[in-house]
Amino acid sequence: MNDFFQQRLEEGIMPIIQNNLMYRILKRYDTEEAFGLISKCFTTKEGFAKSIGCSEQEYYDQLEGFKEDYLVSQLSVVVVDILSLNRIIGVVLGQDFYKPSLCKPKLSSKIQQLLLFTQEFKSRSEQILENLNIQKKEGNVFFSSKAAVHDDYMGQSLIRKINQIQQRQAQLRGFKYIIACLFSPYLQKDKVLQKESQQLFSQDITEEMLKQKFQNVEIQYQMVQSDFKDETPKIVVVRKSL
Repeated sequence: MNDFFQQRLEEGIMPIIQNNLMYRILKRYDTEEAFGLISKCFTTKEGFAKSIGCSEQEYYDQLEGFKEDYLVSQLSVVVVDILSLNRIIGVVLGQDFYKPSLCKPKLSSKIQQLLLFTQEFKSRSEQILENLNIQKKEGNVFFSSKAAVHDDYMGQSLIRKINQIQQRQAQLRGFKYIIACLFSPYLQKDKVLQKESQQLFSQDITEEMLKQKFQNVEIQYQMVQSDFKDETPKIVVVRKSL
């Protein structure tokens, strides 16, 4: 990694500018473009959203509905191309894992199905954190969630750099742990997983159906040391396998 980038990263100085790309915290005026990028990515590449035929607009409306949660954390990060009219080319959203949501959006039935799955997955993740004796309180566990990169900028390790910025900024704000779910469109290339996801969402699902399904779901995790010299934040990587 570039020494300048690493130095700015360690110092926690934002924004970071490297090779005409600017990495900075998500602002309110960024949300339309950033949410649009995520919506396009997840509805065309992510298995579950594709399986139920979720539209870009429905996915966007969900993100817009929870906008305040992402803004209040000040830990969602975007990267913009300075030479392309500051176009947002990458984004990773994040929020306090234990902070109650500020939002009560109206959601489509398809998005409600997706959120049922997300809620059950979060519940299982909470069990893992509890088993690790990680204290359940606001400001202790940061959740790094949805990530997207513009197709024209793939292969430049943008998500990795954004994740490192998130880790450092979370550390500076006092978070001791980061939970990251390996469940992005870029990781869902397993044909078995794709088939299972299609079967799961082949019909309208209920909370009870999900609980039954999750009885046979293995959720793996591992503790990963951060890229920084001291011991925090530790990263809890949660991996789902159907």
